[in-house]
Amino acid sequence: MARDCRCCAVRFMRVVSLIAGIALLATGLASILGRRADVGHERDRRLESAAQMVAAQLDAGIARIDAVLAVSTVLTPVDVIGDALALPVCSVPATAGATATACSAGEPLAADASAVAAALAASRPGEPAVVVAAADGRPDGPADHVVVAVDQGERQLYVAVALESPVPGGTTAQLVAVDGETLLRPHTMGGERRFATPSIVEFEDRPWAVRTTTAASVHLTSRERWLAGAQLALGAVLAALALGGMVADHRSLQRRATTDALTRLPNRGEFERRSAELLARLGRDGGRASLMMIDLDHFKVVNDTIGHDAGDQALVAAAEGLRQAVRETDLVARWGGDEFVVLLPGIVDARAVPERASMIADAIAAASARAGFEVTASVGAALFPTHGRRLEDLVRTADRAMYVAKVHGLPS
Repeated sequence: MARDCRCCAVRFMRVVSLIAGIALLATGLASILGRRADVGHERDRRLESAAQMVAAQLDAGIARIDAVLAVSTVLTPVDVIGDALALPVCSVPATAGATATACSAGEPLAADASAVAAALAASRPGEPAVVVAAADGRPDGPADHVVVAVDQGERQLYVAVALESPVPGGTTAQLVAVDGETLLRPHTMGGERRFATPSIVEFEDRPWAVRTTTAASVHLTSRERWLAGAQLALGAVLAALALGGMVADHRSLQRRATTDALTRLPNRGEFERRSAELLARLGRDGGRASLMMIDLDHFKVVNDTIGHDAGDQALVAAAEGLRQAVRETDLVARWGGDEFVVLLPGIVDARAVPERASMIADAIAAASARAGFEVTASVGAALFPTHGRRLEDLVRTADRAMYVAKVHGLPS
């Protein structure tokens, strides 16, 4: 009773450990997925904020330039306009093919002269025009600055506005054409996470948007990875230990259900199951076999004179000798008490049966002698299908032959 209680307690603890392990694994995975989702949402929020900030600063910068250029005249020096804007301003004579003759700072602005000229031609005199200067030279390619120009009759003024804004590390900002761009929705493309917001400025050629880009992959901090990994590892260990114990228990139960606890031979029920399958196959294929019943002689004397423990040892020794006397293809089992049974497929000649029976009896006697017991065996045999096609018929015939052998002291 105490042993059964201990077994029940162990099984209960294994079930609890399995549930706890699965719970840790589930919560760990959920935590990782939830944290990754949170990190992804935070990344998208920063990406959206950066795009809106850059677009707002760009719009504000262009509006400020428009205001300054609108009140300046051809007599206003370029340096004065540059100081007012705190930006480089270049002046180009209003003649075909003319280049910049005065700049408020550094080298002349890099701009697409034809695009600027076309924009100025389309605008009213004195009204500033805004043109995107593509960074890679393509008119529809991504850009990092725009050019605001105005035609003052005798000269044209060019002012560049760059996409300058503090954006998170690993994030870039570009101007892209609105045509075909996904606006106001974070999306992933080519391993990048993108968000684009349209500019409110009316550009001369087409609408443009500010797109911010960062890596699409989401990474947890080292501490978060360590904690999640520790939780998953603990859950996996608990679940593995519990499952391993349950599998071992199942195999132990299965072994006890099919194996004799003392001799470790298959028990009677397992022998009946296996032999039924083997006999059915032999019947279909036209095969032959011999079934032998084995009974230990004078076994009761061992139990009565030396004790039941010695009797158990004698049975174990006899089983070991029986194992050594049969082939791997033979079925051997403890039938019950001091009786054993063997089914030997492939026995075609009935004259070979007495020889095999003698070998089995001699092996049992030798193994018993090595263990310190004087135990012999009587063996009776039946042939399949000569003496029957069913196991019970073969057992009945072999059992009668065994008792005949016990009386005469010879295998039968």
